[in-house]
Amino acid sequence: MKNHLTMKGGVGKPVIFIHGMNSDGSRWNKLLNELEKRGFYDNHQVWIFQYNWADLIAVNGLDLYKKMNENGIENPIIIAHSMGGLVARSYIAQGGTVDKLITFGTPHQGTPLADLGAKLLGSDNFSTWIQKSLMPGVADMKETSSFINELSSNQNDIENRKKYIVFASVIDSQPIRTTICQNENCQSKVVWKWQRDDYFDNLTLICYKMIPGDNDGYVPKDSALFKGSTVLPKNQYFLNGFLDHSQIVDPEKSTEIVSFLMNLGQ
Repeated sequence: MKNHLTMKGGVGKPVIFIHGMNSDGSRWNKLLNELEKRGFYDNHQVWIFQYNWADLIAVNGLDLYKKMNENGIENPIIIAHSMGGLVARSYIAQGGTVDKLITFGTPHQGTPLADLGAKLLGSDNFSTWIQKSLMPGVADMKETSSFINELSSNQNDIENRKKYIVFASVIDSQPIRTTICQNENCQSKVVWKWQRDDYFDNLTLICYKMIPGDNDGYVPKDSALFKGSTVLPKNQYFLNGFLDHSQIVDPEKSTEIVSFLMNLGQ
């Protein structure tokens, strides 16, 4: 996938939307359609940055910096989902400027799922080789990665956190005990039940159970909110309603973010 910074329309303050891992610019179609209907484009010039998520995050951050300079964009509002928030922070760490950075479900402190390959393949060395050789951007999101550590201590990033607004959500599945009877023989067993019935099937459940604590199926809540960091972002928001990692930027599921974005200039 070739990197692109594309203007979608509108006039006014530049706003750049950045997608996450295993995604592309079309991630924002539903949200942008809803925002356009509500007049968002009347006061904002909308851009989409599409990038190769398998590449090093720092490489994509630098490319965003270059493309913004080429297009004469200064101090934009950046709205980012998941890995896209790390790309935006890398852009800032490398000298980029923002008016605001708004992230949804971004693993600011990494995610255990970046180690998923090792858990599934049963070989840390093989998984690490795969990640670093073919998908170094994924390896960057490991909780112990040098990228996460260096970004967390980068002075440009730290100084700009007063401009960061971060959102997190969690999904919820509850273990419940049911009794199954066949004739006179009854057997009790534990099954998992979603609070909502529209999550992304079994993969979300598997990932949810692999991450300790509250999470959205891919990113720990604490990581999305910068919990435990010495320097915190300007605002931290937790979205209610049991939203998974994709639903947090779906205007049909996460109506709160539509209202929030429509009031950006207020």
